[in-house]
Amino acid sequence: MTILILEALEKNRIENYKIKFSGSKGFHIIVSGKAFPKEFDGIETRIMFPEWARVISEFLMKEIRTEYNKQVSE
Repeated sequence: MTILILEALEKNRIENYKIKFSGSKGFHIIVSGKAFPKEFDGIETRIMFPEWARVISEFLMKEIRTEYNKQVSE
């Protein structure tokens, strides 16, 4: 799943990120705040946390869902 998410980020022109594996089954993807505009829809993005992170996560999951399901079923 990690590779699918990274491909989705790059498809959406987010190329400067880091990955930290937890040592178990999990991982963290770190995207610099510089990758985002200072303001979106008249609201400063810095005050959109954690809602914006959740929305981005949901978006990425929708982007990869078909390929993820295909890979899991194989």
